[in-house]
Amino acid sequence: MKATNRELNDLLTGTFDLVIKVEQATFKGTRYSDLTISEIHTIEAIGEGESAMGEVAARLGITQATLNTTVGRLCVKGYIERRRTEEDRRLVLVSLTRPGKVVYRLHDRFHDRLIANAIAEFSDAERIALVSALNKVRHFIEEAISLGEEGDA
Repeated sequence: MKATNRELNDLLTGTFDLVIKVEQATFKGTRYSDLTISEIHTIEAIGEGESAMGEVAARLGITQATLNTTVGRLCVKGYIERRRTEEDRRLVLVSLTRPGKVVYRLHDRFHDRLIANAIAEFSDAERIALVSALNKVRHFIEEAISLGEEGDA
């Protein structure tokens, strides 16, 4: 059976959408239900160390202005802290607070369990083929973005 481009597109986008829905459901009903998926992904991009705002924006593929809005909300909610460096007052660093680190670890465990369960019954050959195929898709998308061809991708 040969998959059509439409079938492959539906599988990729559908899978992505389902992961987002499961992420939302995982945090709903917990003490962290005040977080949006965008905020959770910002926490993930910051990581457990301290990062410059520009680095976090680049990791997320968003502008610093967009990140500023999310960071502001996360500071008010108590998940992150930001500070300016003494050497260069223009440089803003962000780091996770204790609750932010808890969310970071919960989100990390969520993805570990999701992948482990999703591929639990795959053979080694299927896992290798999946990794290879997804690497090729990712490489193509990264190339298209770097060449400014997102619309042509």
